[in-house]
Amino acid sequence: MYENYMDYSDDNCLNLFTTNQKARMLAVLNQAPYNALTTSTVCQSAATVNNDAGISAIATPSGTICGTSFIPSVTLKNWGANALTSAHINYKVDNLAVSTYNWSGNLAAGGTTTVTLPSVTATAGTHTFTCYTSLPNNVTDGLATNDQSTSNFTCQSGGQNLPFFEGFEGTTFVPAGWTLNNPDASNTWGRTTTAFKTGVASARMDNFTYSAGVGQRDEMVLPALNLSTVTAPVLTFQVAYTYWTVPYQYSDTLEVLVSTDCGATWTSIYQKYGTNLQTAPPVSSQSNPFIPTASQWRLETVSLLPYQTSSSLKIKFRSGSSYEDDLYLDDINIMNSTGMAAQSTLAGFINLFPNPSTGVFNLNIALDTQKKLNVRVSNTLGQTVQEFAEGNTYGGQYTLDMSTQPNGVYFVEVMAGDEKVTQRIVVNR
Repeated sequence: MYENYMDYSDDNCLNLFTTNQKARMLAVLNQAPYNALTTSTVCQSAATVNNDAGISAIATPSGTICGTSFIPSVTLKNWGANALTSAHINYKVDNLAVSTYNWSGNLAAGGTTTVTLPSVTATAGTHTFTCYTSLPNNVTDGLATNDQSTSNFTCQSGGQNLPFFEGFEGTTFVPAGWTLNNPDASNTWGRTTTAFKTGVASARMDNFTYSAGVGQRDEMVLPALNLSTVTAPVLTFQVAYTYWTVPYQYSDTLEVLVSTDCGATWTSIYQKYGTNLQTAPPVSSQSNPFIPTASQWRLETVSLLPYQTSSSLKIKFRSGSSYEDDLYLDDINIMNSTGMAAQSTLAGFINLFPNPSTGVFNLNIALDTQKKLNVRVSNTLGQTVQEFAEGNTYGGQYTLDMSTQPNGVYFVEVMAGDEKVTQRIVVNR
């Protein structure tokens, strides 16, 4: 058993066999009677079967499929003694109608070949793909128990539209639709209320107590997003971090990666560590973990313009630990960058408070010129929960009564003329 190693070391070699252990195992397996394992037929049928085919593996579909159509790829195996020259390959999604593909070729006994089947369409969601053979060499299959294979997969039809915002105000972590990758099932990303840029919470990666985590990568993966509806998508987020300088100057790493193929491959678009990542002076004592003050946060902006045509972009935040100090994220926002300068100008004429609130918010607007004004409040699903408008006005004092709405995050969109600004509010009773 592979667990029976001699774990005398506490480093990266602790679960590896030594050279002499390897030599000893090979010596045993190469001598009788143990060398008979290499030619054992115990897993084969006791009787010789002349015509016997089966699907031994399914390469596609598997995992997450981008879109709702795919081209199945399966492995056909000849289990029989006779050469396989033809077979029916039957396949279906869930309990839908069975389709049949007539395969022909020349497959020797024990041989395998990859077969590409016609395109299949499925609905968005989770499914089971079943594939099995029949009539090998146009006769009844001699052993039906090895004919079939199945595969579970998920069709992802498209991502949610922008804007996207997450401030980790909800108590569920990770938020709905997100995925948490924690390879060593140890320290990882979590929600904290000890520090935040806005609201009452943020996401924290506990590197401070992660002594066994050097080299570990922990990830938060966002739900798929549709960037194709905007002209200049951009990612912004708030970050807070520092590191320990004694006795060595190491640093944890923050990286942002994107995928256009449902996570099959990833491209790094942001990576910072050390002085480039820090938002507070490095510390010389590691007696307490870093807790950022309100001024020890930095807004980061990352262009997503190269992926503007993607209707199902995946984004993930990755922490690379070096057992240094805690790393914080807040106010993750993916939106259209067009008009961001105008938004910052208009924001100076708006005061929205208190935030968070138990239900009633004060919205003070004082414009420099008269403009047509529209105020819209929406939930995280984009549904309008409150809206009002005025003609030419300098603004005024308004009340947003959210006392009948459930706890959570909402967005207040203020449009004044051709300028627009969106601010986040939190209802927390």
